Formats: sequence, C-alpha cells, structure tokens
Amino acid sequence: MRIVILHGWGHSRAQWQVVADMLETDHEVTAFDLPGFGSERAPDPSWGIPEYAAWVEERIHPLGDCVILGHSFGGRIGAYIAAQQSPWLQGLILYGAPCLYRPSVRVLIRNVIGRVGGKLPIPEFIRRHVRGTEENNAMGKGMRSIFRRVVSFDETDLVPRIAVPTLLIWGEHDVEAPMRIARELRELIPESELEVLQDAGHSAHLEQPILFYGMVQRFLARM
Repeated sequence: MRIVILHGWGHSRAQWQVVADMLETDHEVTAFDLPGFGSERAPDPSWGIPEYAAWVEERIHPLGDCVILGHSFGGRIGAYIAAQQSPWLQGLILYGAPCLYRPSVRVLIRNVIGRVGGKLPIPEFIRRHVRGTEENNAMGKGMRSIFRRVVSFDETDLVPRIAVPTLLIWGEHDVEAPMRIARELRELIPESELEVLQDAGHSAHLEQPILFYGMVQRFLARM
C-alpha cells in the first residue's frame, strides 16, 4: 500500500522522515512539500484548501491507489480530497486536523482586531500575540491571506461524504485542534475510528513517533 503524507502548516516533509522510515519497512511512502513550504514556492495569494487539494491530486493520481495521511493543514486537504470520493483513494488518516471551523475565543478576538484594522491604536506586540505563531510566520512569507482562508474553511458539510475507512489520530492535549473536534469528526464520518495519544499535543508524531507509527500500522493492517 502506498501512503501519501501531507504535512501541517509551517512544516515540511522533513518533519516526517522518522515516521516515513518506519512505514517504509512495509509500505511505499510519498511525502510532498506543499506549496509555500520546504522546497516549494509560495502559491498565488488567492489559494485555499480547494486549490491545494487540486495540486495534491495532480501528483497523487499517477501513483495509483493510496492512503492519505494528513496532519493538521494537510488533514484539511486530505479530507477535502476524500469527500470527492476519488476511486484511487483507499483510506484516510486525519491527524490533529481541524477540518471543522470551531473558532476559539482567541481566534474570535483576532478576527475582531483584523476587522478594525488600523482604526484603533493597538500596539504591534499585542497584535503579534493575538495572531499567534502560525499567522505571524504566514505574514513573513506573504501568505497571510492564504492562512486566513485555510483556517476558516469549514468542512462540516463535506466530511460526511467521506466513504473510505478513516482513522482519526489525536494528541490528548492538542490545543490547535482540540479533542472536541476529533469527537465531532468521529460522529460525522461514517467509517471512522478515533485513536488518542495520551500526554501528547499537536505534533504527536514528533513527540511519540513509535506509538504514532503503531496506530497507523494497525489501521493499515485491517484494510
């Protein structure tokens, strides 16, 4: 079975080398740098999840049947692709993937500050704190509009269309994609199951790579 790994925002395929090496003992593994990360140039500022999904599909289609493993941002892309019910997709692993737009209080405050713009004399250090690391990094790369489009893209109506076996892997203490999103996805996606990595956060594959690999391997063995 071929596994295609889609990394999270601000990451690249390099952060997946350890897990990819373990998976390659039994499977073919392909990991992309998504546009704007790693070796790939930033895309057009108008891009969002559908455009990233089209880019990924162009590269997956020639590979044949596969399972997508998507982390966070990569999971959003993987879920969008799976909802199109492409015949070559055999399974899906959504890992810490906030596919459902359920903004936190911090995000709501950030949105208010964004709307008022320069109308209020809010110091830049406060703006940077409210925006958070990922959005500040996106601004530095000229990808802020893409970032905002990505994080507000709500797939609530799309994920029930996912018709392949789906594994949800979540870190118990994930702050970026809280456990409540995982539980809601479990209810929305028909053929899904949830595995929780105890004492782990949003990048559990870096914190607990062996346990993460074991969860993926068990899922693939049942397919």
